[in-house]
Amino acid sequence: MTMRIGADAAERIATNHETVAQGPADETSMDLYNNAQGRFLGSAFASSGDEASALNQCALWASIGLLSTLS
Repeated sequence: MTMRIGADAAERIATNHETVAQGPADETSMDLYNNAQGRFLGSAFASSGDEASALNQCALWASIGLLSTLS
């Protein structure tokens, strides 16, 4: 989303979704953290437009524990 519409718009949309969805607090915290990490990666790959590499990096971060999960 960041690569397509920019980090600010992506943050507004994702945060709004978490606010409206009103899920459990631990899920909301996890999602907000992971969304921020995704925006960071999306911003890093934005100039190249290489969405595949951005997605691969997200998957790598998830596999090595850099993204938040629920216990």
